[in-house]
Amino acid sequence: MPQSHVTPDSAAGARVSDPAPIGLSLFGFGLLLYAVNFIWVEKSVVGLDYALLIGGLALVLAGIISVVGGLAYSGYVMTTFGFWAIGLYFLLTSGIQNRAFAPEAVGWYCLGMLVPVAYLAIPAIKYRMYPFVALFASLFGVLACMGMGQINTDQDLVKTSGWFALFASALVWSVAAYSVLVNTGVLTQAAPSPRVPAASLPVEKATA
Repeated sequence: MPQSHVTPDSAAGARVSDPAPIGLSLFGFGLLLYAVNFIWVEKSVVGLDYALLIGGLALVLAGIISVVGGLAYSGYVMTTFGFWAIGLYFLLTSGIQNRAFAPEAVGWYCLGMLVPVAYLAIPAIKYRMYPFVALFASLFGVLACMGMGQINTDQDLVKTSGWFALFASALVWSVAAYSVLVNTGVLTQAAPSPRVPAASLPVEKATA
């Protein structure tokens, strides 16, 4: 009699997998290198540029797949941050070669992202998705401190943005890890909850 083997995929059930952990894992990696670059390393870390590019591409791909698969809110968030990270990569590589480049360019590039962060955080606040609320708050701190630090040439603010990034990377990885454990059946989720940022988010309520 053939034996049945339980694998992580079979334990999670036959369904389309949540792509968020891929994008979030690599985004957390980029945030960690960002923190290392501006907290402990005096010279610029070249690896930070590539981490931004890889993390951005992963977020965009995961975000698009999420939107197509019906996970609208997480898709919106990942795609927005993904394209922003890719743009920052080009600003720090190709843009810095432009004679018109100035540190203020990075500052305003970061400050301009504060508006999308603010309205993307509204659903997380409304549905009491506390890990996402904390993540948005830390990302807001990263952008605000880096933006003002670059514009005012304040290295203390820039370093503070690194601490915010370190906290954000821990939050991103915790959300990604939880999603992996739920989707592979290691952890069980009794019912979808708007407080759990793993799979289904309550966007459908607005469209029902």
